[in-house]
Amino acid sequence: WSSDVCSSDLRLLAFARKLHSVSTFTELASRVCDELRSSLGYGTAWFYLVDDAGENLRFVAVTGDLKDSVSPEMKVPIDADPFINASLRSDQPTVVEDAQTDPTVNRAVVEELGNRTIINVPMRLVEQPMGLIGVGTFGDEGVRLPTPEQLEYLVLVAQQVVVASARIAIQESKDRHIVERDELERRMAQRQRLESLGSLAGGIAHDFNNLLTVIYSSATMLRTAVSPEIAPDIDVIDEAVTKAAELTKRLLSMSREQPIELHLLDLNATLGTLIEMLRRVVPANVTLDLVEGRHLSLVLGDPGELERVFMNLALNSFDAMSAGGRLTIESEMVIVNGEYVRAHPWAKPGRYVLVSISDTGSGMDRSEEHTSEL
Repeated sequence: WSSDVCSSDLRLLAFARKLHSVSTFTELASRVCDELRSSLGYGTAWFYLVDDAGENLRFVAVTGDLKDSVSPEMKVPIDADPFINASLRSDQPTVVEDAQTDPTVNRAVVEELGNRTIINVPMRLVEQPMGLIGVGTFGDEGVRLPTPEQLEYLVLVAQQVVVASARIAIQESKDRHIVERDELERRMAQRQRLESLGSLAGGIAHDFNNLLTVIYSSATMLRTAVSPEIAPDIDVIDEAVTKAAELTKRLLSMSREQPIELHLLDLNATLGTLIEMLRRVVPANVTLDLVEGRHLSLVLGDPGELERVFMNLALNSFDAMSAGGRLTIESEMVIVNGEYVRAHPWAKPGRYVLVSISDTGSGMDRSEEHTSEL
């Protein structure tokens, strides 16, 4: 380490330029740790960031002998560690000459890692604690205090890191908003396609019903005009017309042009019908599983509406599994008791039929449920 001011200024300028091309916090942390080790000569350097909730510090990067002892995603509760809390909220670097004898540090951590000298520099972003960068010695390395010039350089590096962090945070926010906007546009387009498909299905169902009426009427007149020997053939026509009429009823229900009619339903049977329909549209790389609960109670509902809801959930799952996966539909009896009601004031105690639809897709953000339940 050179104490020459001009030399340290040039080194800091070169480091700042390197940070211009950094686009992620992981890359930033790695560059910072490498710079601290090479410029200050310490064997170990670290980079902490405060999590979004402001409750924990997590290691983003650590270099040196400590690397094998600390997980990159290890978290340290801020309020539970007075030394870390004080280091994070201080306006000045925190220097511990020898952690083996200093009463302010966490004894359990020191015993586990073998800390000796600890140097932490806090970072703030818009007056909020952002994290810590630091260097130190361990075990047989012994005690090694930084020179005033080294400590000043650490502080200047921390300031450059804050600037780079603000730029990365702003860019990540922009990228996230772009992704969210694109996802919203995709969902709106999908909804419009589904609504158009529903309207088309409703129109086709009406026309098909008219044709079925003609077929049924013709079969009825034919039954009275021909010999009884061909009556079984006419029965086949009647049965086909009945099944086709039931199919058009479902199409009308899915297009929301059919009045809701409540019936007592066996949901396992409803789900079985749904699975048959889904197998006609499921991508080849997606596996369908139906896990039927035993001894389900009958439920009151409109079969067409339930099929429409389950169908929409399944189609969303297919979209989330573009690379393939598994869609599982499961039914079971559940009991909502007092403890659950206390935690969920909207719930009413009783026995319910629960239908869970889950997939192995890419998942959603925390504002949405990856597993949908009805």
